[in-house]
Amino acid sequence: MLSVLRIFFQARGTRPAIVLACLLLAGFAEAIGLMTFLPLLSDLTGSGAKASPLSIFVVEILGSIGLSPSTGTLLVVIVVAITVKALLSFAALSYVGYATASVAAGLRLRLLTHLMNSRWRYFTGLPTGKIANVISNDATRAGSAYMFAGWFLALLLQTCVYLIVAFLISWRLAAAGLVIGGFIAFLLSFLIRVSQKAGQKQTDRTSEITTLLSDTLNNIKPLKAMNRQGIFTALFNAKIRRLKNSVFVQALSKQGLKYGGEIFLVLTVAIGIYLASGIWKVPVPELLITGLIFVQVISLVRKAQKYLQETVQLESAYWAVHNMIEEIKANKEVRTGSKKPVLNRACVFKDVSFSYHEKIILDKVSLEIPAHQVTVLHGPSGSGKTTIADLMIGLFVPNSGQILIDDISLDEIDMGMWRQRIGYVPQEPTLFHDTIRANISLGDESISDTMIWDVLQQAGMKDIVRAMPEGLETSVGERGGRISGGQKQRIALARALITRPDLLILDEVTSALDEPTERDICRNIRKLTPGYTILAITHRPAWSKIAHRLYKIENGGAHLVTGKTDKERDVAVSGI
Repeated sequence: MLSVLRIFFQARGTRPAIVLACLLLAGFAEAIGLMTFLPLLSDLTGSGAKASPLSIFVVEILGSIGLSPSTGTLLVVIVVAITVKALLSFAALSYVGYATASVAAGLRLRLLTHLMNSRWRYFTGLPTGKIANVISNDATRAGSAYMFAGWFLALLLQTCVYLIVAFLISWRLAAAGLVIGGFIAFLLSFLIRVSQKAGQKQTDRTSEITTLLSDTLNNIKPLKAMNRQGIFTALFNAKIRRLKNSVFVQALSKQGLKYGGEIFLVLTVAIGIYLASGIWKVPVPELLITGLIFVQVISLVRKAQKYLQETVQLESAYWAVHNMIEEIKANKEVRTGSKKPVLNRACVFKDVSFSYHEKIILDKVSLEIPAHQVTVLHGPSGSGKTTIADLMIGLFVPNSGQILIDDISLDEIDMGMWRQRIGYVPQEPTLFHDTIRANISLGDESISDTMIWDVLQQAGMKDIVRAMPEGLETSVGERGGRISGGQKQRIALARALITRPDLLILDEVTSALDEPTERDICRNIRKLTPGYTILAITHRPAWSKIAHRLYKIENGGAHLVTGKTDKERDVAVSGI
């Protein structure tokens, strides 16, 4: 129960004090209404001479504020009290409903914010499917856990109010009912523990299935090509069967709590009536009110247990999101540089070494990437070409050596400002399932259509887009599936150019394209200098013709193959 209350009181973006205050005031109003029933029944049944101390107390309170204890007055007090209770409860639980969406949205936002600020090495090790499951499924279930926790707290407070009034009317009958009700709740509590364990298994198994599904869909082509999809279907079937068992156990425990509670409700009422009328000879008004209260108490306890059961089934998702957030926060990228980046001369590597999982990738590499020129890195796969780019971006930190931007160490530069001055096109650019405009602007409303057409012109895509019936509103499809590979590369290049970067990094951008398309893109890249400093990672020969500098990256080192002046390069590219 404590973990359930922690969910309600510790959830960010909520105001539990306001909810609690409304519920307490609602409980006070309901207590007034219930206590007023007692003198009303005494008056209606003609048993005023045998009025209980509580009945006398209520009459005296009414008299102190100038109200006579007539039937009409008592009815008005009851109606007003219950109305106030209903309005306050409505306000409190309506806020809980509103806060439910805020809790889920807040968890998603916090997770994404910390994820975007995490260390790159940590980020690349996270399963995509697991993150997707936490953001979509677990965050939704976490919001529901907060909602059920709020409802549970409301019922818990209401039950306490009924019990207090019952003790004021007849402490013996109230004590007996409390003992019996507590014993019933204890007997049914094992079903709540069963639900909690089943909910934890559901969270874990859903995460496993989502991760496997994401990985499978990303690799569906080779699976179909080799006819291996049947193996993964069988694996899915086994995991789904385990998930189904967890859900079945939850359903079973829910029904057990529901119908078991009905049996114990009748048993409690029967025992209470027997004790009140046959042994303790409780007066009829007190018996009626106490009986009504205990029927309500048992009903409220059943509902409270139901919501407690719902909460414990979902709390594993709530804590799963929180644990993921804390794990990501612990892996936050820490950069302390504060100097403004300026690239007017060159990016320089001085004796830079870097290893990944104890494997040496770069060993005392020294190279220079002159500003406003094209530098090309050649080399076999795994030689460290992309690692050099990642080090320049600041995604990794070298084990030794220095990276200088115009003679200022990269460690001293404000990393956020530096990355804003970088345009990056990966080997396999994945476009969003959205329009061409959205894929280039990435939601930045300060980017105008004129700016988009300009970069499309630079990327050699302007005429192609103008020829499309919907122009910039053309949808590129899932992962850019509705357009050709060359068009995807050009849109990705336009996206990289839209911020007018100082440094443009192109990572194997033509590796999957045919030679005519590659030559076309190389011509467009050549036209970008001297406006941009360009670092191209490739093994294709066409790039060596447009390069001012060509480095061979192999065996952990970097060797300058050729260096050209602008005139020499122009002669070389004339044959493209």
